[in-house]
Amino acid sequence: MQKSKLWLLKYFKGISFVLFLMILISFNFILNDALHQKAHVSGQQFVKRVYELNLSPSINNEVLVALAKNEGFKLELQNSSDHFRNLVNLEREVFTFKTLSLSLYHYPVWVTQSYLFIFLNLIILGAANWSYRWWSLLKVNRKVMLKNTVIQPTKIIQQRHKNTQLIEQAKKCDLSSLYGVNTASHNLFLLIE
Repeated sequence: MQKSKLWLLKYFKGISFVLFLMILISFNFILNDALHQKAHVSGQQFVKRVYELNLSPSINNEVLVALAKNEGFKLELQNSSDHFRNLVNLEREVFTFKTLSLSLYHYPVWVTQSYLFIFLNLIILGAANWSYRWWSLLKVNRKVMLKNTVIQPTKIIQQRHKNTQLIEQAKKCDLSSLYGVNTASHNLFLLIE
C-alpha cells in the first residue's frame, strides 16, 4: 500500500500529463465526429432539395455544380491547384434520397472548420493552465498555513506569558505603593533588623 502511494506520488506529473493529452485528443475526436455528422446531414438535405427541384444531374450540371459549391461540396474531383491538395485528400460520400443518388466530394471537417478545433484546444489548454496554477497556489497556501499553525501557537503563548508577567508585576507594584513601602527596600529592611 505504501509503495503504491509512493509510486503514484513519484509519477503524478507524468500520469496527469498523459491523462490531459488523452482528454485533449478525445475532445478533438468528438468534435470531428460531430462536425462530420453535420456535413453528412447537410449533404442529405442538399440531395433532398435537388430531388424536390427536379434537377437532373445530367441535364442541369452547371446549376447543380453551383448549388453544390454553395453548400461546400464538389461534384467532381478536380486536379486544380487547391490549398492542401498535396496534404489532404477530398472525402467522397454518396448521398441518396428516394430515387436520386449523388456522389459528392468535400474537404475533411478539420480543414474546413479548423477554427473550431483551434478554439477548443485553446479553451482546454487555458483551463488546464488555470487549474495547474490554482493547484500550485493551493499547495503553497497549505504549506504556509501549516507553518503558521505550527509556529504561531508558540509565539502567541510566549506573548501571552510576557503580558501576564507584566500585569502581575504591575499589580505587585500597585499593592506595595498602597503600603508606602517598596518591596525591594522591605526585603533589605528585614535583613538589617
